[in-house]
Amino acid sequence: MALTFDGSTKIISLSLGTTSLTCVELYSAWVDWVALSDNIKWLPAFRTVGGDAITATQNLGVTFFITNGWRVRPQEASHRLTLDGNLYTDPSGDSPFVPTLGAFNVTIETKVSSLVDSSVARLDTDNIKYQIESMRPSHQGFGNQFYVSPLGTDLADGSGPTTPVRTIAKAIALCMSGRGDTITILAPTAGQVFFAENVVIDKEDIHFRGPGRGVVIQPASGAAVTVDADNCSIAGLFIKSAAGSSDDCVVVNGKFSRMDSVYIVGADTGGVTPVGTGNGIRFRGGDYHRVVNCIIEKCGGDGVMFEDAGLPSGAPREVLFYNNQIYFNRQHGIHFTGISSNSTRMNVIENNQIVHNSGYGVYIGANTQRNMIHSDNYIKDNGTYPSGVGGTEIYYVSDENTDAMIDNMADTMPSTVAQAVWQHGTGVSVAIRLAEAWGRLGLDPSKPLNTGQTSITFGQIVMALTGDATNTTVTRAP
Repeated sequence: MALTFDGSTKIISLSLGTTSLTCVELYSAWVDWVALSDNIKWLPAFRTVGGDAITATQNLGVTFFITNGWRVRPQEASHRLTLDGNLYTDPSGDSPFVPTLGAFNVTIETKVSSLVDSSVARLDTDNIKYQIESMRPSHQGFGNQFYVSPLGTDLADGSGPTTPVRTIAKAIALCMSGRGDTITILAPTAGQVFFAENVVIDKEDIHFRGPGRGVVIQPASGAAVTVDADNCSIAGLFIKSAAGSSDDCVVVNGKFSRMDSVYIVGADTGGVTPVGTGNGIRFRGGDYHRVVNCIIEKCGGDGVMFEDAGLPSGAPREVLFYNNQIYFNRQHGIHFTGISSNSTRMNVIENNQIVHNSGYGVYIGANTQRNMIHSDNYIKDNGTYPSGVGGTEIYYVSDENTDAMIDNMADTMPSTVAQAVWQHGTGVSVAIRLAEAWGRLGLDPSKPLNTGQTSITFGQIVMALTGDATNTTVTRAP
């Protein structure tokens, strides 16, 4: 017997030859499936009640509920299927099974279990939440679960998908700071559902889960989401600026936030050209943030903006950007700024696609330290579309408090690396960075430092070197 789970259609298909099935087998197969790949993103297929110990050898019988629209499809053949166990739908009144795709005659026989099971071994349903959440690489939600739906009411307790609250603000109010509560936002109808709220996450350790682009947070004005608390996460949501505004999509003031599989769009008016000056994500402080698997596009400002706002959480630092797509933003793809030496620092850009931003793909501004651009980034075709400030791929300013490391960018021309290094004019630091970048291209890193050398051929760029060991001037040769 084999079971196939399809999260997009919410169908559990039985393989050919399957004529008997137990509820425990069905439930266990779902738990195993959730542990694979990113299947945790789909809404849960089951919940259970019972299983509690009555005596040393007897347990209260387990009843299974198939939830969130999931259903079981029998094998594609005429047959009798026997289901052993208590399986019901939630909401009630429907069948757990859907017809076969073909014109087959299927009879389903159900063997209902007794109220009391006599068995020493019992299914530990209390720990299923911990098992699923522990599969996440970080920001696990081990606390209480609350649900939000546009069909809900804020008079409900929000404790289950059948009793959701109506607003995200109400769900946050139900959470306890630091407990690790999760908020699941449901999309109960076809198409997209909209929440016209300014979401302010002001309690620690709250985690948002959504189904993807089906849930849109877009207020009438102001930032769509503001993360003021520490250790919060957002996954599987569509966050958009107010139409035609200059407001940011997401503002982060706290520490240790994580955004995963979030679609962030600026204040466009329906086309590909952004409007306003709002940023996709504005990091104003905090450390150890993670942004992974996200799309950030069509923002009037920067796709991602780092600024040291002087908050108690400190300068934005040690932030990881991994496997994101950042494009069609009017300013820069990613913009680092600081206010003093050792301000915005130690941020890593890795394995991202940063293209078609109007300014630079990555702009490393003054007073930023040890920011790293490395490991298979694709940074090309910036400064060309849409119309805006103009730029190229990478730039960082000439400033004694600014440095960065640039290496190993997939499909990015050697001239891109050379240009970024060439534009940083801080004496010996230039020569050191030329050596680093030269070595990254597989060439002899000692060549830029030869005594008396007056020129260097760097990829397709020829540069002239003048000055001495303490005051080196680099200019692009004709």
